[in-house]
Amino acid sequence: MNIKKKILLAIFAMFSVLISLVIWYLNDSYLPMDVANVAFQPTKEVDVETIPEGYKFTPIDRSTQTGLIFYPGGKVETEAYGLFMQKLAEQGYDSFLVSMPFNLAVLNPSAAGDIIINNPEIEAWYIIGHSLGGAMAANFIKSNYDQIEGLILLGAYSATDLSNFDISILTLRGSEDKVLNQDKFVENRAYLPSESSIEIVIEGGNHAYFGHYGEQKSDGKATISREEQQLSTAEHINAFITDNRP
Repeated sequence: MNIKKKILLAIFAMFSVLISLVIWYLNDSYLPMDVANVAFQPTKEVDVETIPEGYKFTPIDRSTQTGLIFYPGGKVETEAYGLFMQKLAEQGYDSFLVSMPFNLAVLNPSAAGDIIINNPEIEAWYIIGHSLGGAMAANFIKSNYDQIEGLILLGAYSATDLSNFDISILTLRGSEDKVLNQDKFVENRAYLPSESSIEIVIEGGNHAYFGHYGEQKSDGKATISREEQQLSTAEHINAFITDNRP
């Protein structure tokens, strides 16, 4: 075998290994806990349906004509947030959980646009994102500012400069969150409008407890339960939206 063929074979082998690693990475995600499955069964308070963009959780007896769109965290399977979406819908909001390609919101940051188009009856929209999903939710707002009333970041910061936007923003993070890059979190506060941004720390909460996907590598140990963290989060979101109404 001549040198040229050896080089080509070596390049092909390296390329094959690289492709295999990429496929493995894209498919290696945090799985939803078994308890999360119950979230996708309708209850007396919330109806659940599968939609092209993911899932829709609809309050049965009360609706505020306000829609919430949720972007999952990076490498976390969509269904891990089902129980949290139930809690949001129980507050009276049509709540949409978005399924992202390979569980990465960065691969479809404009997903909220389709939901807004397909649900014209909803009068006001808020977009929520956990971790990487939060950064991509902020990215969506920059190009779709006129369609969104507010942004809610969970264990996340904006990598997009929204400081000159007239929009309300709520940031929630757990006091025990060790996944969130604290230096970037502090630095990127400058990207949020100072007059209309609120930051709340959930004492005892961590990064992973916004969803049901087990413990996350490098995260801090929560001193409250997932149920407590998610219920507190839903209540803070409800108060934020209520206060933001004209």
